[in-house]
Amino acid sequence: MLDLAVLPTFVVFAETLSHTETGRRLGLTQPAVHGQIRRLAESVGEDLYVRTGRVLALTPRGEALAALGRDVLQRCAAFQTGGSLVRLAAGRGAWSHVLLEPLGTWIRQEGIVPVVADGTEAERAVLEGRAELGVSTRPDPERFGVLPIRTVSTVVVAPPGSVLPSPCRLESLDGRSWVMPSAGRPHRVVLEALLARAGAGFTVAAESDDWTVTVRWVELGLGVAAINDCIPSPGLPRAPLEDGPVQTYSLFWRRDRRPEALAALT
Repeated sequence: MLDLAVLPTFVVFAETLSHTETGRRLGLTQPAVHGQIRRLAESVGEDLYVRTGRVLALTPRGEALAALGRDVLQRCAAFQTGGSLVRLAAGRGAWSHVLLEPLGTWIRQEGIVPVVADGTEAERAVLEGRAELGVSTRPDPERFGVLPIRTVSTVVVAPPGSVLPSPCRLESLDGRSWVMPSAGRPHRVVLEALLARAGAGFTVAAESDDWTVTVRWVELGLGVAAINDCIPSPGLPRAPLEDGPVQTYSLFWRRDRRPEALAALT
């Protein structure tokens, strides 16, 4: 039978991957941490982590047990407080510019706890039980329950004094300098493909993965940029990008753990 008494220790160990640091956080000796995790592994009947040199890594069974442990601890905390803790993981850009308009009232009324998780980290947080909900533009519907919350289109912003046609065709920007995301980022890949298809030459004047910084650099005259239409750019010329990418942001959750707080949205 699973030794639930030592499950909290393993949850901390799964985060630190260090017996010493786990002991420090919990006020336990290193041998005590070793012993508790060994007892837990024996009750499971499988190794929970492996060692390669000085590096520790969870086994698939260990990762599954860590997710279970986080869920158990969260449910126990919710039971003791008489409520249900719901954490929402989303990237910095989503928290700054996307979520508050469609979800602000719901977040306040339901007491949703915000978690910053950029890129694919939001999906990992939900799968591993570090968050009950996530926000992404591409959640896998085979792995998650999905609820679309906001669709955004693309606009071009230009330095002060520029003149942009509306809608803006990429052909009209041939030879311009751009402020772009880092190479390999999805938005950069799509934008470069659209520029190539339009036969529009370009140079990359600066790279930024932060929408606010991107707008500031456009304001400084470094170049034009393509941003989501929900990003404010006060005082700058802007126009819809013709045939530009459209993205839908969606809430997602583990199919076996649909938070009750979603009932207020659906």
